[in-house]
Amino acid sequence: MADCYVTRDIIRADAIYSEILAQNQDLKVEARVQRKQAECWKPNALGKGDASKALHFLDRAEGCEEAEPSERGEIEAANACLRLLLLTYGHSRARQRTPVGNELGDLS
Repeated sequence: MADCYVTRDIIRADAIYSEILAQNQDLKVEARVQRKQAECWKPNALGKGDASKALHFLDRAEGCEEAEPSERGEIEAANACLRLLLLTYGHSRARQRTPVGNELGDLS
């Protein structure tokens, strides 16, 4: 349901994802939901989004050790794409490495 709102109403999508997290006990689901929650906040061409929130949710998703390998790949890809975007536009957090992304090295 929240996926339907991501492009139209990020506040509503974020609220739905938060509700799912509050009711969820499965750490595998938690990683996926937090990655999707980060997608709500990633900056886009329409000027919507909040890079700090997106990075916060990606960092939390990366901390979910129970995530499936395919989900870990999705999280790493989302993190790398977001950090590349931020690096392009000079955001200070783009240069910080995360535990999962350490093998990528410094993005500068």
